[in-house]
Amino acid sequence: MITIDLETVPGQASWVLDDIEANIKHPGNIKKQETIDKWIEESKPEAVSEAWRKTGLNATKGELLCFGYAFDDNEPLALIRTLEQPESDLLKAINEVMAENVRNNELALWIGHNITGFDLRFLFLRFVVNGIHPMFHIPYFAKPWEDTVFDTMVEWKGAGQSPVSGSLDAVSKALGYRGKGDIDGSKIYDYAIQGKYDEITLYCQDDVVKARNIYNRLTFRG
Repeated sequence: MITIDLETVPGQASWVLDDIEANIKHPGNIKKQETIDKWIEESKPEAVSEAWRKTGLNATKGELLCFGYAFDDNEPLALIRTLEQPESDLLKAINEVMAENVRNNELALWIGHNITGFDLRFLFLRFVVNGIHPMFHIPYFAKPWEDTVFDTMVEWKGAGQSPVSGSLDAVSKALGYRGKGDIDGSKIYDYAIQGKYDEITLYCQDDVVKARNIYNRLTFRG
């Protein structure tokens, strides 16, 4: 049983921002050239910044900053890098830790909140982008109902459209656990540029605990 959580940041490679700046367009309802020029001068920088920040959720452009994990019922741990360190250093550290525990073990149960929709594929693709072979099995292609994964968000909401609130924060509170507090995923990059890596580490570890708590309650375990 492996419970995980990822914290990600916008793409740090220069091409990511260059690509956004080259391709972002003014709103379609703007027709006059002087209005377009005004938008480019006054509004484009903010639009570019907003689009760039969203790359933190896109494994093609975004990067991994922190990897939280816990084996079975053990205390959660986390591996983290600084923004100045290459992402490859973190992936190599993950490889070293995980290979000892899940090497070629396709029967390992991976637990997390939205791991089938985000975490597992993001993790796998960042290994691919960095040209590092993961020395352990990552079920990045698993469907939520397969035996190798337990996606607590899908198990709570269901696989289809649902009126049920399924955020990690909301479900934790519904089950009597404390919520997210002052930090959430949208603030990770800001914390990183401020050098608050200890806070990010604790936040990531706490999300691992939250996901495992939800798993335990949904399965009536323990």
